[in-house]
Formats: sequence, C-alpha cells, structure tokens
Amino acid sequence: MTKLITPLIILALVLSLANIGLLWTDNINQNNQIENLQQEINILKSIIHFQGKRLDYLNQIQAMGGSQEVAKLILENSFRFNIPPLMLARLVKVESNFDLQAVNKRTGATGLMQITPATAKLYGFSLTHEPEANIYQGVYIFSDKLKQYGSIEKALASYHGGHERAKNWGKVNYPQGATKDYVKEILGGVK
Repeated sequence: MTKLITPLIILALVLSLANIGLLWTDNINQNNQIENLQQEINILKSIIHFQGKRLDYLNQIQAMGGSQEVAKLILENSFRFNIPPLMLARLVKVESNFDLQAVNKRTGATGLMQITPATAKLYGFSLTHEPEANIYQGVYIFSDKLKQYGSIEKALASYHGGHERAKNWGKVNYPQGATKDYVKEILGGVK
C-alpha cells in the first residue's frame, strides 16, 4: 500500500505545484495585462495632453493674426522640423504679418516666410504665395540654418540677413541694427 501511496502523494504534489504554477502564470498574465492597461492609459493621457497643447498653440497663433489654416500649417511644420511653434509663428508675424500675398519690393522676398529668389534658387524651390508650400520651404530653410549654425539666434540672423550676419553673431559690437532688432523681436515674443 505504501508503494501506491507514495506515487499518489507525488502525483498530488505535482498537481498542486502545477496548479500553483497556473495561478502564478495567471498572476503574471494579470500583471502583464494591468501593465499594458496602465501603458495604454498613459498613452491616452499623453494624447489628451498633446491635443490640449496643440489647441493652445493654435489659439495663440491665431491671436497673433494667423488664420486657422496658417496656424495649422505652422504647427504641423514646427513639429516636422522640431522648431518651437510659437517662435515659428513669431517669425511669420515679423516676416509678413501673416499676409499671404506679401512681397518685399526691395528683395523680392515672397509669401508668409518671405523667401528671396536667391534663397529659393539655392534650395531648389519655386517662389510661391501658396501657404502650405511657402511655410514648408521657409521652415526647411530655417531648420537647415539651425543645423548649420547650432543656435536659434544665429539661424535667425542668417534667415534675416544672410551668412555673414550669422557668422559674426556674438562678436564685439555685433549684432547691430536691423538683424539685432529682428532676432530680439522674434525671441522676445516667445514664452
């Protein structure tokens, strides 16, 4: 009889351990499910926060004078090129005061971002007043200048007055005049 009891005890122990293992596995699965739900909740919170922030940016850009369409384009391109959206909106405000048809009679700069013919040619762009293309081109150019110079101030100086102004930024008695005022106006309006 003891020969039969021993295998039964072992079988009972194995079944108990298997049952404990299943419970443990279920706990792991439940813990994984809880972690997954927490991650999904955090993602949803981030989306809600982002949407709120996005709406806040759109409202601020419109308060500066941009239309809803222009505000969306500025925001879209600011995220695409990792440029602060309100700084970009200030750039558009200073360059064209959100005037879709703006043209600088002296330089020929065109559109919301006031792209000059020489700069457009350098980057392989066509001059356009069309907001989507003009904002994309201007932000692309600014982003390139930011990579080239490594600072927002120098990138703005270059966007405003060319390479020489960016190269001399920070030297004795520089920046001066219009470029200094331009950079200050754009960065001074960004919170």
